[in-house]
Amino acid sequence: MEIKINNQTSPVGQAISRAVKTPVGASTGETASFEGRAKLDAALASTPEVRPEVVARARELVSKPSYPPREILDRIANLLAIELSRS
Repeated sequence: MEIKINNQTSPVGQAISRAVKTPVGASTGETASFEGRAKLDAALASTPEVRPEVVARARELVSKPSYPPREILDRIANLLAIELSRS
């Protein structure tokens, strides 16, 4: 199962994707630069704490007896079983 996280839909995700140019742990030979911090701070400040449309969608999904689909529950159960067997 592959989980794709779409951080590009919010102002915060957009600011992060523009600010991050070098992979973590990569060395460019330069000192640290925090140019993107102002953009990130602005995106965080402009993001509402509660998004009514997202809350309404969550309530709609949770009220459905078929959510989440059985296939998703089975996949999550399999992943949990694999992780539990490793520990």
